[in-house]
Amino acid sequence: MGQVFDVLVRDLSVYAVDLHGKASSTKAQQMWALEHVRKPAAGTGRYDRVWQQVGELAGTYEMRP
Repeated sequence: MGQVFDVLVRDLSVYAVDLHGKASSTKAQQMWALEHVRKPAAGTGRYDRVWQQVGELAGTYEMRP
């Protein structure tokens, strides 16, 4: 579950940085963007554990033809 929030935090932060950097963004948008840039909590190997599980499942499921 924590990995899901990690992805959401990163996604919103990328959006905020992009919005802040646009020449057409208003001052209010720029302020909102800076207020919403966050760094996800550092996991102690959580990211690696999730991808290890993904790797173990790779190729085990097949779609019906």
